[in-house]
Amino acid sequence: MKGVLDRVEDGIAVILVEETNEQFTIPVANLPTGSKEGMWFTLATKEDSYYIVAIDKQKTAAQTERINTLQQKLQKKRRTSKFKRKK
Repeated sequence: MKGVLDRVEDGIAVILVEETNEQFTIPVANLPTGSKEGMWFTLATKEDSYYIVAIDKQKTAAQTERINTLQQKLQKKRRTSKFKRKK
C-alpha cells in the first residue's frame, strides 16, 4: 500500500493513502528522517490504523519526474499566443 505526505500542519503530518482514498495523521516526529511534502511511503495496517514502513524512493522519483514533465508542457503552451500583434 502506498501513501504520500500531503502537508504538515502544526506539527502533524497528513498522509494520503492511494489505494483507499483515505487520509491519516501522525506527529512529524514519527516520520522517517528526511521526509518532506510530496514524498511517497510504503504503508501497512495494524489494528485498523496505518503506519509507515519505509520511504518509497522509486515512486517519489517517478512522480517528481511526471510533475516536472507536466509543468514543462504547460509552460510551453503559455509561450505561444493565439493573438497576432499589429506592427
